[in-house]
Amino acid sequence: MKNILTIIILTICSYSFAQTNLNVTANYRKTPNGTAKENFTFDFNTNSGKLLMTDNDFGTTKEYLIKFKETMYDNGSLFNIVYQSDAVQNVLQNRSKSDNGLFAVFYDEKNGNILGVKVVLVSTGEVDVYLTEKGKSMMK
Repeated sequence: MKNILTIIILTICSYSFAQTNLNVTANYRKTPNGTAKENFTFDFNTNSGKLLMTDNDFGTTKEYLIKFKETMYDNGSLFNIVYQSDAVQNVLQNRSKSDNGLFAVFYDEKNGNILGVKVVLVSTGEVDVYLTEKGKSMMK
């Protein structure tokens, strides 16, 4: 019984950690006509309340103030971990409203393979989709 309890606690701790610190490398960006080669890194850290989105080709990083919103399955039955802009922190830190949005990491299944990241900024309303290698192969 003690071993089972230890396994359950370790599983919960691992899942909690995975949800607060997540690094995704996206090699492609979805375009209207398919995909384009890109090189982005997304560092989600809800402990510090930040998402760092780095364009590795240009060496530029954009910082978003975020907080966890929910987990859900989208219309394509993909599992999503959704973060949203932390409106309070944006105001307190005098951030532009154009930084407000939703950010989702999507998987082929719960606890499965990361397929990519979706970014929806309120200012544009457009959905930008960044794909991992696995995501690109599944989205064909």
